[in-house]
Order: sequence, then structure tokens, then C-alpha cells
Amino acid sequence: MLALRRMKLLPKEQDWTGYVWLVYLAAFLGIPFLMAVPAWQRWAAVGATLAALPLYFWGYWLHGRRALLVVGGFALLGSLFATINPGASTLFVFAATYLARVGDPPTAFPYLGGLLALVGLEAWLIPLPPSFWIPTVVFSALIGSVTIQWVHRKRLSDKLLAAQAESEHLAKVAERERIARDLHDLLGHTLSVIVLKSELASRLTATDPERAAEEIRDVERISRDALTQVRAAVRGYRSAGFDSEMRVAMQALAAAGIEVETQVDAPRFPRRRKLCSRWRCAKRSPMLCGTRTPRFAG
Repeated sequence: MLALRRMKLLPKEQDWTGYVWLVYLAAFLGIPFLMAVPAWQRWAAVGATLAALPLYFWGYWLHGRRALLVVGGFALLGSLFATINPGASTLFVFAATYLARVGDPPTAFPYLGGLLALVGLEAWLIPLPPSFWIPTVVFSALIGSVTIQWVHRKRLSDKLLAAQAESEHLAKVAERERIARDLHDLLGHTLSVIVLKSELASRLTATDPERAAEEIRDVERISRDALTQVRAAVRGYRSAGFDSEMRVAMQALAAAGIEVETQVDAPRFPRRRKLCSRWRCAKRSPMLCGTRTPRFAG
């Protein structure tokens, strides 16, 4: 029972209209019962309908040249019943519509021309009455062409939606990576200073307790500032400028016992250029940008 429940006649992307078109197959089945024909023709119509139903639903699952199997099946049934059942014209129309699944219009239209040529050849050889082959050719050409173009447009639309979804996914990934880089840079600056000051305070505990206590207070202040900056970065409001970066670098160098004098007219960069400049700085001088911790020699 569970296996039967999982079986589906139509793919999940196909809507309910796939069942509506079965009304034309019902017309093929019903016409012999509305006409004064031998009983064997009615039973033959029942058998052909039972054979056409699996072809009909199978065709929705096929793509590419495999769909020609369904096209050939409908064309064969239509050819066999063309002389005894006027509703057989609908079988050729079904064959024409499934050509849309063979490929793009340049691939599908030659097959449609071949199908129409088959109807014309059969009409000439048997011969078939004009009341049968003319509507068959007209509606097969019309409905087949429209379906080929419609499926092609839907195929392009699906590709566009897939590309858009992929673009949105990549944008989200890029945004996560940007936030990760910002947090890494931010914590790299701060943790470098914290490590330096902590090591300095540890070394000054015995020789200069007051200086050690001052360094510990700086560590506490820097930690609180870092927490505030991390929260701001997560909210997307962080915008560290050139002056801020220079101050952090000077603090790191001062904690290492290096005196620095600067006189810089800070240029005003957009945020994107600031992040790029910071990245280049980290590549060229990791210690200055706070991404590598200076170590004391003694």
C-alpha cells in the first residue's frame, strides 16, 4: 500500500491540467459507441485506449530523444485506427504535442514536419477522406507548434529562475564570508593587543605592580570595546575608518615597547575600499594590522 501511495502519474512540476487533456482520449474511445459500427471496432477502441493511457502518462516523464518512443506509439495507434475511427486524429495531435519534450524548437520542428508528412502519405496511400486528414494536419501542426514554443519558453524560464536562485545563494555565501572576514579582522586587532598587554602585565607584576595594574585595566577596557564592536559588526553597523585602524596599530606597537610618531592626512575611502586596503595591509604587514601577535624576546 505504501508503494502504491508513492506512485505518481505526473511529475511534481506538472499541474492538474495534465489530467484535463485526457478528455480528447475519451473522445476517441466514445465515438465508436455513438456510431453504428461492428462490436470488434468498439473493443478495439477500448484496447487502444488502454494502450494509450500508459503512453500518455509515461510521456510526461521523458525528455530528449526518448520522448520519440511515445510520439511513435501515438502515431502508430493513429495510423492503425485512421480508417475505422474518426477520433484517431486526436492520437496524432497527442504525438505532435509530445514532440515538445524532444528538445528545443530547432530539434522538435523537423520531427513535427515528419509527423505531418506521415499523415499526408497515409492519406494518399489508403486514401483517407479529407474530413479526417485535413483537421488532423491542421490541428497537429497548430497545437504541436504552440506546445513546442510554450515548453521552450518554460524551459528558459526555469533556467532563469534556477540561475537567480543560484545567484541569491552565492550572494548569501559572499555576505557570510564578508561578515566572517570582518569579525576575523576585528578580533585579530583586539586579541593581538590583549595578548600583548597581558604578557606585559605578567612580566611587570614583580617589578612594577602599578604599571601591571594599568595594563590589566587596559585589557578590560579593550575587551569591552571589542564586545561592543562585535555586536555592531553583527548588526551590520560597523564601519571602521582609517583613523580607527591607525589607533589600533599604534596601541599594538606601543604595547610592544615601540614608539611611533605619525602625521597622516587620512584619505576618505568608501567602505568597500577600506576593507580592501585593510586586507592588503594584513597581507603585507600582519603585525602592524593586528593579525599577528608580536612576541617579546626576553
